[in-house]
Amino acid sequence: MKIDTLLLKGNIHEVYGEDSLFTKQFNDEWFIGAVMDGCSSGTDSHFASALMSKLIAKSCKTIVILNEFSDLKLDEMSPKELGLHVLNQVFDDLKKSQKSLMLTTIENLSTLLLMIYHQPSKRVFINVSGDGFFMVNDEVTTIDQNNTPNYMAFHSKLKFDDWLTSHSISYEFDNVKHLAISSDGIMKYFDADNKPISKVDTLNLMLKQDELNLRQRHDLLVNNYKLVPFDDVSVIILDA
Repeated sequence: MKIDTLLLKGNIHEVYGEDSLFTKQFNDEWFIGAVMDGCSSGTDSHFASALMSKLIAKSCKTIVILNEFSDLKLDEMSPKELGLHVLNQVFDDLKKSQKSLMLTTIENLSTLLLMIYHQPSKRVFINVSGDGFFMVNDEVTTIDQNNTPNYMAFHSKLKFDDWLTSHSISYEFDNVKHLAISSDGIMKYFDADNKPISKVDTLNLMLKQDELNLRQRHDLLVNNYKLVPFDDVSVIILDA
């Protein structure tokens, strides 16, 4: 597997970026990646996305332990099974964090786009809570919730299964050779007047398989097209 990532603060944010990014590779078979985007109208939104990233990291650490000392065996799981295991832990830990830190809902709002990739089978499980983009091979999927993302933190009183089926979207794909996930900031490369340039397809330029790495693609938009990231940009690309 070849992994490339990019995380940038957008011009709209003076101090902190509100996106976060997480990657973890288990041996040569499993890869877990996630991008998070804190709610701009929330409170300390950089914290919300960073917290989500830390909760995924915690789940990955427990997977290593469970794989060695319990009945949970990575080589017996599907991408969906592993993905649901991670999401279940994150959902429960988010509720616990909100309670232990006495956070209000507005302090805990972040989107989550999670992918679980299994190299031997070339299968992927993707779950979206909120909005964002992903590309599987050459096909782009857009999750646009009209600037009102359905954040996980809205549903802390629900059971995990109810949240999963009613308030998130899951996908499964086979024969995946190229995979990319991104927050919605990838569509907000604007000109000097903070206006989009319709002739530049930033989505495909950034996500499609290419010899250029993500930093080089970003530099191409900045130097050749004179665009700047208005909002935060977080992207993960995997090539099998």
